[in-house]
Amino acid sequence: MKNLILFLVFLLSFSSCKKSEEAAVEDMAVSAIKLPAKQESPVSSDYEKPNAPTVEQKIIKTGDIRFESNDLEGTYKQIITAVKKHNAIIQNDTEGKEYGSVFRKIMVRVPSKNFDLFLNDISKGVTYFDNKEISSQDVTEQ
Repeated sequence: MKNLILFLVFLLSFSSCKKSEEAAVEDMAVSAIKLPAKQESPVSSDYEKPNAPTVEQKIIKTGDIRFESNDLEGTYKQIITAVKKHNAIIQNDTEGKEYGSVFRKIMVRVPSKNFDLFLNDISKGVTYFDNKEISSQDVTEQ
């Protein structure tokens, strides 16, 4: 009997913001402002405005994919290889049997910069996705 094997991989990628580092950047920006030398014409439009510090954009990407595999163990090894390669961690790993099929759910946390590469690596050999949902959220201001 051919087993129906389902995978649900929930990928969560975080880029952390540290308020203490942001505060230090703001303090440095204020103390680093230079006023231009006095000019003959005291028109305020001649003065340059200080550049505001650029803040690195922080994005959280989330992926939820489900697909079938004929080789549960082989697919799991492929995911483990991708986890190691892309500096990810497995947060949750659940396997079981439901309606005559064997399944495995894996929740993985992946650094933002490696998210797309990780997703490509674990999707190799998948011809059809039962579900594939990828979303992103900008949390820079938070």
